[in-house]
Amino acid sequence: MPITPFHFGPGLLGKSLAIRRLSFTGFVASQIVIDAETATNILRHHWPAHGPFHSLLGGTAVGVATAALTWLAIKPLRKSIEKFRPSSPALKDAVDSDLTLDAMLLGGAFGGASHSIIDGAMHFDVHPFWPFSKAQPWFGYISGGSVMIVCVICAILGLMILWANLGTKRTTETEPT
Repeated sequence: MPITPFHFGPGLLGKSLAIRRLSFTGFVASQIVIDAETATNILRHHWPAHGPFHSLLGGTAVGVATAALTWLAIKPLRKSIEKFRPSSPALKDAVDSDLTLDAMLLGGAFGGASHSIIDGAMHFDVHPFWPFSKAQPWFGYISGGSVMIVCVICAILGLMILWANLGTKRTTETEPT
């Protein structure tokens, strides 16, 4: 799935389950960089299209590095984007925790690893255990369309859980004590 939002579904689900510990921003940044490898290879007519970034080791490393660089790039901009922060305390907390270094690194690592797993089910040229093995343990067990459906279901579940968590937090913050 080169340059696709389908990968974002598992990221939304992960964010909803670890709202203060996993950065969706770090996750998305890792997806973009990992798929840039595929896009570059396709544009250059280089085969295989999916290279080392699509392995568990390579994807996780690229995800963590990308998340760290994203955090460094965002850090000086935080004061200037302050006026765009949500007014809701629950949303403000979710956004602030999304931009911490720890959350960004975890989001990048999760993004890199999940990218390899998702693409490993769809593309015959993905080798999740590279450089140790060229095995493709889950390729062909599920159709590409089914993989996309699972990703969409993850997105829907993630959004529902996020909405419920933020709604619960919002109502407990507004109740008198």
